[in-house]
Formats: sequence, C-alpha cells, structure tokens
Amino acid sequence: MSDIKAKRVSNYELFYDLVFVLATSSLTGLLHGNHIGFKEVTTFITANLIIMTLWMSKTIYIT
Repeated sequence: MSDIKAKRVSNYELFYDLVFVLATSSLTGLLHGNHIGFKEVTTFITANLIIMTLWMSKTIYIT
C-alpha cells in the first residue's frame, strides 16, 4: 500500500466550504414556518441536491 501524503487545506477551499454551509443553512429557512407543503419540501430537496452536487464537484476538482 502506498503512503498517502497529507495535503494542506488552502484558504480557497475553506472559503467555499463556508459558502456551501451558508447556502445549506439558508435552505433550512424553507422548512421553518407554519405552513410546510409539498411545494416547500420539493423545493428544499431539489435545491439541496443541487448544492450538494456543486459541493461534491468542487471537492473532486480541487483534490
């Protein structure tokens, strides 16, 4: 098995991780309220999948 060398995390990666945390936390506002219907849940799931896909793509591209 080959030795894996640790790579230092750049400020660029940390910044974009914080951006995705902010986007995900603001998405939860869709589900926080008195009336939660099918539209809100569908919008939340769709937007969450888009954000997760973007984050995964960025992570794979950088590393």
